[in-house]
Amino acid sequence: MSVQDLRHQLRSLRRQLDEQPGLSLQERDDIHALIDRIEDRLRTGDAGPHAGLTGGVTRAAERFEAGHPKVAGTLRSIGVALANIGI
Repeated sequence: MSVQDLRHQLRSLRRQLDEQPGLSLQERDDIHALIDRIEDRLRTGDAGPHAGLTGGVTRAAERFEAGHPKVAGTLRSIGVALANIGI
């Protein structure tokens, strides 16, 4: 998966957050903060490994697996994309 694919996944996740009525404001804020961190990393070109970032994506996917499987699936795809581009 390329950086462009990752950006597409991030946009898709933002749309999903807007469409998920069962998410609390805190859950939305947490995921938006994670998306912002990823986008900042892409903007700065800092593609070094960052366990905190990929770990955050993994934990978020696990957190939403039962109640919001579509969001969890997108988060997992983002985690794979981060690994593929070396972040």
